[in-house]
Amino acid sequence: MQHATFVVTHDRDERLPKPLARYEEDTHAWALEQADLLKAGHFADLDLINLADEVADVGRREYDKLESDLARVIQHLLKWDCQPDRRSRSWVNTVEEHRRRVARHLDQNPSLKGRRDEALSEAFLRGRGDASIETELPMAIFPVDVPYTWDQVMTRPIAWPEP
Repeated sequence: MQHATFVVTHDRDERLPKPLARYEEDTHAWALEQADLLKAGHFADLDLINLADEVADVGRREYDKLESDLARVIQHLLKWDCQPDRRSRSWVNTVEEHRRRVARHLDQNPSLKGRRDEALSEAFLRGRGDASIETELPMAIFPVDVPYTWDQVMTRPIAWPEP
């Protein structure tokens, strides 16, 4: 038997009976309902198990975003170092853009600064693999261990020569 709960709508102050959205069936509806329940102070009606999992997922997604942007920087630094004859302005632009994203992300999520070394190691594995795929060079061409420090990844000069 499914229980009914009351949800505060965003448009008006009245409360409408509505069946409890099931997380497994419609995550979007469930999330909106959980937000309404929180805002209305109906804590007893919250789906605490799934809500806790979703909150933890937010933290994981923030870390994954950091790692993904670092991987793009590393991928292009590796390409820059291993294929000097194929360097392009787009590689410079990609490095600069993803460095800005990393810096902004760390400013918005300062607790991630304590995980920089971990993120750098994981991002290197991903960036190395992506560089190999994109360049069609064998993995053996690329270093096995992270060849860059955090500061090098974030600030090493990489510029396209001006004419």
